[in-house]
Amino acid sequence: MTRLFASGVWKQARLLESHMKATQIQSDKTICLWSVETGKAVGEPYKSHTSSVLSVAFSPDGKYIVSGSSDNTIYLWSVETSKAVREPYRNHTSSVLSVAFSPDGKYIVSGSLDKTIHLWSVETGKAVGEPYRSHTFLFLSVAFSPDGKYIVSGSYDNTIHLWSVETGKAVGEPYEGHTDSVWSVAFSPVESKAVGEPYEGHTSSVQSVAFSPDGKYIVSGSDDNTIHLWSVETGKAVGKPYEGHTSSVLSVAFSPDGKYIVSGSLNNTIHLWSMETGKAVGEPYEGHTDTVKSVALSPDGKDIVSGSFDKTIHLQSVETDMEIGESCQGHINLAPLHFCTGIKFMILVMVG
Repeated sequence: MTRLFASGVWKQARLLESHMKATQIQSDKTICLWSVETGKAVGEPYKSHTSSVLSVAFSPDGKYIVSGSSDNTIYLWSVETSKAVREPYRNHTSSVLSVAFSPDGKYIVSGSLDKTIHLWSVETGKAVGEPYRSHTFLFLSVAFSPDGKYIVSGSYDNTIHLWSVETGKAVGEPYEGHTDSVWSVAFSPVESKAVGEPYEGHTSSVQSVAFSPDGKYIVSGSDDNTIHLWSVETGKAVGKPYEGHTSSVLSVAFSPDGKYIVSGSLNNTIHLWSMETGKAVGEPYEGHTDTVKSVALSPDGKDIVSGSFDKTIHLQSVETDMEIGESCQGHINLAPLHFCTGIKFMILVMVG
């Protein structure tokens, strides 16, 4: 079975909540698709949700987008037409906080404030089986295993559950060890064995975690202003912490070749780090005027995309350290940025 990883980041929830309250009046509840090549919006915004869009994801083939909202619904969208494929999926009775496609693109999983997880058929738009229930509080994050056989969920009740897609039942006992809400969960991309002891080294809340493409390492960003690299095999820190940010590190990601790490911070900056040396590559990117909430590297590793509370997305060349085109403006990004397979598009959401 593949290994999973999670982090509890309650401080980030409070930060997001304060920004959402400050921006509700000017938000438009839409999803926009952007061209990486031109930096311009592609087509019209996707409009159907009647409240905040809290989570978005591309299908594995890049033909569809799924979105979850605080209007309790899930929409499936065609990238080609920018239209909803069918009526919304409506079984949840409260906000949908997390959505994800299965690796084969046949199913969608959703986690909600109503304390349930639903599995949906992309082909029929119907729920598959009964809802998954076990956590004593709301579901904050869901993800499929690489083989599509399992779903992992993180919850406000401080636990992680593993679910069988085939049976719809929890597999074993919940994973208990966190002392606060679990906001982020992920599977390793490769097979792995038993977990071992917690990874200890940060001196404050862990805000973001990610696996390296080969599954051998984990990177973590924290409120202690540092980034740690961990060996999955030993559970120990690799080298010294990456130091350079002067405030909380809210988002971390690996390059596709595993040679670099990108990080975004509360101090409005982005850093690129060398895995080999543990040092920053070049000067920090300082184009944003507010907190950098989300960062990602393009599938070819040539570009960095970042989303900020300054309501913009910036695309930056790794090679030249220069911004590509004009910043995409008008959104308040509270959901992770996603690149489409093939690098041509990225999506973000306006909440409210």
